[in-house]
Amino acid sequence: HNQKAKYRDAIKVLEECINSAKQFYEAEFETKYASFYENFGDAYLGLANYPSALKNYHKGIQQLLPKYREEKDFYQAPNLQTTQILGSPADLLTFLTSKANAFSSLYHKTKDTTDLQAAISTYKVADQLVDLMRYQHTEEVSKLFWRENTLPMYEKAVEAAFQWDSMNGNWANVSFFVGKSKAALLADAWNERNAFANSGLPQATLQEIESLKGEIARLSQVEGNEARYLEKKEELGQIIANLEQTYPAYYNAKYATNALTTQEVQNILPTSSLLLEYMLVDGSIYALLLSKDAVECKKILLPKDFEQQVNEYRELLEREGIFLPSLISKYDQLSQSLYATLLEPILTEKYKQNERLIVIPNSILHQLPFETLIDKNSGKMLLEEFAITYAYSTAVLQKNLRTKRKKSSRLLAFAPVNFAYQGLETLQESIAEIESISTYCSSSLFKNKEATKNTFKKEAGNAAVLHLTTHGGIEDSIYHAPWIAFSDSILYLPELYTLNTPAQMAVVSACKTNQGTLYQGEGVMSIARGFSQVGIPSVTASLWSIPEIGTKEVMELYYKGLRQGLAKDVALQKAKLAVIQLEKKEGTFLPSKWAACIHMGDWRPLEMPLISNKCLILLVVLLLFIVGIGYNRVKKQGIA
Repeated sequence: HNQKAKYRDAIKVLEECINSAKQFYEAEFETKYASFYENFGDAYLGLANYPSALKNYHKGIQQLLPKYREEKDFYQAPNLQTTQILGSPADLLTFLTSKANAFSSLYHKTKDTTDLQAAISTYKVADQLVDLMRYQHTEEVSKLFWRENTLPMYEKAVEAAFQWDSMNGNWANVSFFVGKSKAALLADAWNERNAFANSGLPQATLQEIESLKGEIARLSQVEGNEARYLEKKEELGQIIANLEQTYPAYYNAKYATNALTTQEVQNILPTSSLLLEYMLVDGSIYALLLSKDAVECKKILLPKDFEQQVNEYRELLEREGIFLPSLISKYDQLSQSLYATLLEPILTEKYKQNERLIVIPNSILHQLPFETLIDKNSGKMLLEEFAITYAYSTAVLQKNLRTKRKKSSRLLAFAPVNFAYQGLETLQESIAEIESISTYCSSSLFKNKEATKNTFKKEAGNAAVLHLTTHGGIEDSIYHAPWIAFSDSILYLPELYTLNTPAQMAVVSACKTNQGTLYQGEGVMSIARGFSQVGIPSVTASLWSIPEIGTKEVMELYYKGLRQGLAKDVALQKAKLAVIQLEKKEGTFLPSKWAACIHMGDWRPLEMPLISNKCLILLVVLLLFIVGIGYNRVKKQGIA
């Protein structure tokens, strides 16, 4: 009846059902009653009888939370920390979300802010439950499923929070819910790595865990090993569960909160920096802008063809070859339109004296290189006004910036060149690329047949910078996962998760390394994200297929800036602007070769001596030569 919108009929049937159930169980509270109260609530919600809907959702929650059963006031949110959950946590989440939605609907009718406050409080309890559910799941597939399925709750929460915060002007609730809706699993991975490193766990146990993770990653790629794979997964799960019970410090570090206040976000922002975070909700986009001393939020109504604009714009950017005047005109039109939608309402003139912009996208915005967007009023690309860094979430960004890495002064560069499998083309310029960047710092280069997967995994354990010039993709005929190629074999994303490296930065000069499956509520499962998940705080990767020669030019200029001690985003900004300036002199326009590579995470300069051993030796020899000449001159003058 509810599905057919026959709500009064549904209520009559439900009354008969609940009365019969109570006669059978002879109890006021019983977990099996919960589904009746859920349907009661949905029926009254359909009739816009919000108080009755709330009462029934309240009763449903009481069936599942014993210590909440004495609470008569449905405005009082339950405390999940002090009560046992009976039945399914997923059922409880449904009740909490429905109750919060009903409070929000009641507010629209009454305009009583008490209702809006109750909605936000209930959404926060639902968020706590989402965290608990995520911790209980061990399979990434299950976690991703729940991330996608709980996103609508966060979207409704952001809408309610925006209404409340716009009356108060502090944007704390919007910031909380937007932050909690992004990259929680990635933040968990950073937490777990910190827990492993700083909780006093036995070294033998840590080695066993690393060995099991490697074995599980290997088995996941081989058909016919399902039983062995599941056995190893269960073995690993038991070890982790034992650690959580035995080592409280490990448990607390692993499950540390991933929510940042607006003040905490501002604390990680340097002077002259902005952070711009987006969340798309039902045809609108919420844009949250933070500077060192200000916070603003705007709700922007999206044009109906917004998604089409983004897709068409991406197709233009990816296009290889010379842009004819008609294509340049189309590029300008789309670029200016997207700027007017996404940036103009929030990035006003008073913020343009800043030098850095950190962008946290979601949904389709993950596909968009914001630096290419053009301000119609000034005629400038965003790249000309800001150095741009991207982040997965504010929580992950904070972890990127707090990471303490083992000191190393080594750049590890791989250029396989030739690939004896899957018909991959020879990369003629790849050796020239890694040789050119190696002049800027102490380097170990692996070329041709030396550039194997196992060599990379072994050598990555002693490197400050990882640089890969190779092929990449988002899936192949063998395994449906993002990958990068080595001379002998493919490295898939699940295997990348087992990499052990102290690197400060990874630069993946390969196609589509920032592409993959988009899981709403979590982000894009890409090679770039894989490098972040293993603890590398700074990653430079590509949004689409990149041309070999053009990318080589950008990378040479990028490393030149890094050698000069520039921040990573500034070095990439200057490299791109230099290539664009050269194109202008040549009368060409080729965004496919400079717009694809973007920087994510820790933007600060590299903490390593950016001078190669060869250069150091040459400098010493030159210095000795100069001293020798001076000594001889002084000696001759003395003799004279």
